[in-house]
Amino acid sequence: MLFRPASVLVLWLAAQFALLVYEPAFWRPHVAFLIAPLVLLVALRPPPLVALLAGAIVLAPWYWSNVHPMLWPDPYNRAEQAAVDALHGLPAGSLAISDEPGLLWRANRLTVPYFDDSSVKRIEQGQITAVKLQNAAAKPDVCGVLVWTSRYGNLELGPRLAQLGYEVRARYGGPRVLYEKRDCRPR
Repeated sequence: MLFRPASVLVLWLAAQFALLVYEPAFWRPHVAFLIAPLVLLVALRPPPLVALLAGAIVLAPWYWSNVHPMLWPDPYNRAEQAAVDALHGLPAGSLAISDEPGLLWRANRLTVPYFDDSSVKRIEQGQITAVKLQNAAAKPDVCGVLVWTSRYGNLELGPRLAQLGYEVRARYGGPRVLYEKRDCRPR
């Protein structure tokens, strides 16, 4: 046998970990890929019970603090609920654009497909720009643009959207503002 199974698993784990460290944008969506080689390695060479218990005791508080918000999320705050209610008021069948797509989802609104991922990485890489957002907002089906964070807030969309017939419908403090197109006619 050329390689021992444990060596192959360690090599697999190290290669995946190196990739995640080299490209940090992969970390959150791909960290789960480390589980398979870890589980196989533990199954092949189980750690001593004392080490396993010590690891569980050390990791339990971290695990609890990270899983607690997912299992028992905080209720919506008033600004979020007001934005969702305002998005509900857009014409039926209309699209909206936002840097917080979860609010669109809660309002049962679809977005322009290219803008369903509004991550900082896409803005830093020039995939999302003020000009591209302006062009998307000009589409006849798009009736609302919700700026919720500094990701879109720093792009200074107000004047660009005003040129397209958008007006401020509501402000929610800070960069948070909902723009609505005056004469929106979705299909």
